Formats: sequence, C-alpha cells, structure tokens
Amino acid sequence: LRPPPHSCRHLPWLAGAAGVLIAIKPHLVYLFWIALAAWAVRRPLPTRWKVIAGGLIAGLIATAIPMALNPHVLDQYRDAMTQRTPEQWKSPTIGSILREAFGPERFDLQFVPMIFGLLWIMALGWRDRNRPWDWSERLPMLLLVSFVTASYGAWPFDLVILLPAVIHVAATLDHRAERPRFVAAIVAYVLINGIALGMNLRHMTSETFAWMAPSLLIAYVFLRPEAKV
Repeated sequence: LRPPPHSCRHLPWLAGAAGVLIAIKPHLVYLFWIALAAWAVRRPLPTRWKVIAGGLIAGLIATAIPMALNPHVLDQYRDAMTQRTPEQWKSPTIGSILREAFGPERFDLQFVPMIFGLLWIMALGWRDRNRPWDWSERLPMLLLVSFVTASYGAWPFDLVILLPAVIHVAATLDHRAERPRFVAAIVAYVLINGIALGMNLRHMTSETFAWMAPSLLIAYVFLRPEAKV
C-alpha cells in the first residue's frame, strides 16, 4: 500500500513536530534521538532543516502553553531537578536494581544499562547501514530497548510509551493464518496486564514494576511478524 500523499513521510516538518510528544520524557527514549540524528544526517539538507524546524516550533509552542498558565513552571522544574534529584528515587529500572545490589549511593550504576542500549543501536546501525530505514518497522523496538535500558524514571504510568509495540503486534495478528502466534499474543497480554492489575490492587510500590518493560520487550521479540532484531 502506498502512503497517503500528505503523510508525515512527505511532510518532514510535521514529522519533526510529532517528536515533541516524546520529548516530554527524553531520557526514556534516548535511542530514538540517536536514530533520528543519524537518519537526519543522511537526508537532503532541506529535509533535515524542515525536521529540525518542525521540532523547534512545536517545542516552543508546547512550552509556551504551560508557561501561559503558570509563568514559574520552568523555575519549578529546575528546582525539582536540583533539590529532588533522580538519585533520591527508586525507579523501576535495571539501574535501580543494580544500586540495590551494589550500593544505593552509587548513582552511576543507574547508567550501566544504557551501555548495552548504545551497543545495540550501534550494532543495528552497522548491520543495516546499506538498508533504507523504515520508521514504522524500527520504532517499536527502539522504544522498547530505550525504555528497558533507561537510566531512571520508567514509572508505571510511563509504560504508555510502549503502546506502539503492542499496536504493531496486534495489527499484524491473523487468528486464521497464524493461530499459535495469535494465542501466544493474547496469553502474553492478559498475563502481563493481569499481574500488573493485581499488583496495583495490592498497592505495591512503583519499583516493584521493574519487570514489566523487559517482559514486554521479550514478548515483542517473539511475537512480532518479522524476524529482524
């Protein structure tokens, strides 16, 4: 199927503007920004500047709206990041688990998983250096690996970032042609969400949800239609 004539593929400024939606939590999708920069470098200069301009304009608008309602919002954010820093929180990340195991004062351990995320995207880029980059194909895995290896954050309410991966699997399911994959996807979805619901009903703390993102990543690897990592 051909994309619509006015899709983001043909409107790079709109594609750049859409990136503002995930810029709210940039550390959770850090691999996306690396992939976007690498993709933009390989585009013609006019396209590259349209993507950047779209992102900047949308970013300014997105910042101006809350500032119009609360002129002190940027100062409040700066105060929150300097007085209540991420190292004071137990986030549901692999990095937090490492700190629990080897020393809560070692905030540098929070960034160890990012090393594996960076190695993964470097290997992916080298392997597919001569292949065209398809965002619809690559984005779900980018988000999953970024989220799983994020340095901090990744709270249960942030899991909405991984919705494209769930949609990608669901959109390609065919219960008639691929019954085993269809059944496995339903079981995985119900199981993951059922356990999370039970934990929420028991009022368990956020750091205990550290298993969810890795579980979604594993499920996606086995359930997605294509075999490429």
